[in-house]
Amino acid sequence: MIAFLAVLGVTGAGVGLLWYALSVRDFNYPLTDALFIIGIFMFFFSLMSITKAARVFRGVGFTLRNLLFIRQTKERSFYEYSRRKDKEAADRDSDIGVKVLFVSLIYLGVAALLANL
Repeated sequence: MIAFLAVLGVTGAGVGLLWYALSVRDFNYPLTDALFIIGIFMFFFSLMSITKAARVFRGVGFTLRNLLFIRQTKERSFYEYSRRKDKEAADRDSDIGVKVLFVSLIYLGVAALLANL
C-alpha cells in the first residue's frame, strides 16, 4: 500500500509539473494531455517491468561495459554475467510493476473521461 501511494504521489507531482508547463504554452486541454503523457509512459514501463523485457538489453550492456568502459565486468563470459544479473533481479524482485500499471490505467482512464467532456 505504501508503494502504491508513493507511486501515486511521485507521478502526481509529475502530472502537476507537466500540467503547469502545458498550461503556460496555451494548450487546449493541458490536464488531459498531462495525464495521458504520464499515463502512457508509466503503462509501457510497467509492462516492461512485469514481463521482464529488460533482459533483452543485457547483451548490449555487457558489450558496452567490456568494450567502452574502463571498469569492466567481473565475469569473462556473457553466460556468467547473465546468471549474476538473474540472481540480483531475484533478490530484489518486487511487484512494483503491477502497482505502476494500476496507477497508469487510472491516469489513462481519467484522461479519457476528461477528453470526452
